[in-house]
Amino acid sequence: MQGFFRNPFGSLARDAGWLGLARPALARCSSATGAPLRGATLGIALLASSLALLTLPACNECDSSIDPVKCTDLCTQSPPHEDCAKCQGDSPARGCPQCLVDEPPASCTEDGGGSGGEGGTVSGNGGTGGNAGTVSGSGGSGGNAGVVTGGEGGTSSGSGGTAGSDVDAGPPPSCDEDTDCTEAARPLCSEGECAPCETNAVCLMHHEPLVRCSNVGACVECRNDDDCGDNATPNCVAGRCEECEIHGDCNSNPAKPQCNSARDCVACTETGNACAEHGTLMCDARADDATETEGQCVECLEHGDCPDEAPQCNAAGACVKCDGTLGDDPCTGRMDGDISIAKCSLRDDVSTFGECVECTGDTLTDPPSDVCGVNPSAYSCNQQIGRCTGRLVGSRARCRSCAADSECNMGGKCVEHIIDPTVLGTFCFYPIADDDECAGPGNLDANPFSVDLVGDSVDLYNSKYCLPPTTCDAYLDAVNVTLCGPTVACGTAGIPDGICTDVGAVSDQCTYACDSPYECPERLPVCDAIGGFCRLE
Repeated sequence: MQGFFRNPFGSLARDAGWLGLARPALARCSSATGAPLRGATLGIALLASSLALLTLPACNECDSSIDPVKCTDLCTQSPPHEDCAKCQGDSPARGCPQCLVDEPPASCTEDGGGSGGEGGTVSGNGGTGGNAGTVSGSGGSGGNAGVVTGGEGGTSSGSGGTAGSDVDAGPPPSCDEDTDCTEAARPLCSEGECAPCETNAVCLMHHEPLVRCSNVGACVECRNDDDCGDNATPNCVAGRCEECEIHGDCNSNPAKPQCNSARDCVACTETGNACAEHGTLMCDARADDATETEGQCVECLEHGDCPDEAPQCNAAGACVKCDGTLGDDPCTGRMDGDISIAKCSLRDDVSTFGECVECTGDTLTDPPSDVCGVNPSAYSCNQQIGRCTGRLVGSRARCRSCAADSECNMGGKCVEHIIDPTVLGTFCFYPIADDDECAGPGNLDANPFSVDLVGDSVDLYNSKYCLPPTTCDAYLDAVNVTLCGPTVACGTAGIPDGICTDVGAVSDQCTYACDSPYECPERLPVCDAIGGFCRLE
């Protein structure tokens, strides 16, 4: 009966005659007693020096698509060959499908070896650690000797190389019919020998649930994920339907995000890397976790794990905006460079709402009580951005630019000024009672702030405010006797608010248009008529 011999490139040759030599029958694995090769012949020994260059690959390099039998041989040893451990663990590798779960033969154990006995015909003498195994026995002090690789001082190699995984599975079993072929790797009876399958038929009849013939002729449960269907084990891994192959497959149940070595989705562990594959940062492995997220991948375990923009770690392990329920605790100890941002912004009308900021202000007091520094060197807080302004409290006069109510003097508030359609900015203006009037025939003392505006200041102080009939820039140029000319314009650039003209004895001075005298400042009290400008007598 002809046997199979595996060439170095994994292809099968129907007889050893291609070498011009008789083929020895190789044992499936080493025995515990260090028995020599069965049927070893002298001819094969002559090939030792040539075969030394063809050292078989380690188990983790074995390609089951070429030779599933030889891959399984090492991977199913009890205990498994040491290189097979690289194919298992918390993060199963996609590249090691040879680590199948078939039960190994009872006799398939690694050779513990005696003390320096004579090696087999192919592997030569064993080293100091034990006998050189017939097929995959223990080599010298460096490791296991393979079919070609010897132990320390072996025929083909130096000190104790690791046995390759491409160990011959032995001669095919003889058979009379397909039912005699119980190995999934050789399920078909062909010419009296068990051989690889060619169609699904023999697998369907005799190897359920391994009902599909793979591309290397072995009966497998699946060839791809589609064969597994949409069920609890939807991933085809090494010919079997499993719950998962990688951590990313465990995304249907938050409580079980990690794929273990048994291909099951389980709770995450602190040492696993499952959470990285799920796009989150850490595993909640706390045994006393009161948030009910133990074993889950979470964004945070404590406030310090969260960014300044969403500083609060909630009970679900997610980073969210701080909401005041915990006070400023989520922001405690935080810094933005050398600036302390230890307060939680609770104003829902500003862009920094729910974030950690330097200061917050207090709209319930007048002026806002949360200022930066201590009097008399207290600075205002710009609540829009949660930062100190660098301006002293009460340092800005009417019609001067501002960023906070507390910057304005004499009870002024910081109000947005708009002359349609242009937004000019925020300036200090004085609030008045609703029944009071701005400048006009009945209140000339308020000249020239004749335009009333009802609304909120930047710090939400709601009132009626009196604004000038022009821009603050044009108003200030007029009262400050700003000289003008071809190179010096009046007012705000790009807006026709200032006029450069003679206002009396002084030539080329800034003023602005008016419709009545109450729209003019005290220094330029005259307005000729509608369409005129403020000037001296």
